Amino acid sequence: MTRAEPQDMLSAVAVTKAFGAHLALDNLSLAVTKGGVIGLIGPNGSGKTTLFNAITGIHSPTSGSLHFAGRDITGRASERIAQLGIARTFQNLKVFRRLTVFDNVLGAQNSASDMTMWQMLFSVRRNETPRRDRVEHILERVGLTDRRHALAQDLPLGEQRRLELARALAREPELLLLDEPAGGMTPQETDTMAELIHDVAEAGPTVFLIEHKMGMVMRLCRHIVVLNFGRKIAEGTPKQVQSDAAVREAYLGSVARHA
Repeated sequence: MTRAEPQDMLSAVAVTKAFGAHLALDNLSLAVTKGGVIGLIGPNGSGKTTLFNAITGIHSPTSGSLHFAGRDITGRASERIAQLGIARTFQNLKVFRRLTVFDNVLGAQNSASDMTMWQMLFSVRRNETPRRDRVEHILERVGLTDRRHALAQDLPLGEQRRLELARALAREPELLLLDEPAGGMTPQETDTMAELIHDVAEAGPTVFLIEHKMGMVMRLCRHIVVLNFGRKIAEGTPKQVQSDAAVREAYLGSVARHA
């Protein structure tokens, strides 16, 4: 069993999440250490997003515990977990479609679960100049400076995913969870996103990444955890994971058979 060690940024200890009779997570233990990009892979339905939801307070584990930066975050509210230094993106985009790119990121700096977007914007504008400067820096970082005045709903998919990343970065997290950030992207857009994630991780925060595009995962990640049926079946370097027979059978092999 993985124990919550002081040097671990994030740890899951014997985490189980049941939805009725279905175990989405089954006695799962893992640890994420600080720095770089850590991958989380596995077939559809293997528990990856459920783990992210448990980490970020969307679902409470049925049993087991989660620790971040030495604190027990098991079952805490999502906003409290975000305040501790965890931000995330979603497989299904979570942007404010009728606001501009700039206002999406501006509001994200002060988001809270019980506030509307207009309340968030009013709040941040009371101390506007430093926050607006921060937004400009983030937009430059993700390559959206020229799109600052565009409505989010008018952006193509690749730019909407970069906008969601920008919103997560606005929270200044220590740990950034990315759930399929290249989902639906063209090969060129995927390469651009991979470069962006690399640059984000180089400057901080630590990135914990779910992604089905194996080329991207193997290039980006220093360490990879593999799930199947809610259990960890392997972990290690990209080379170690690629050569693991259980991984090839459960995930990489099944992809090859259905390619």
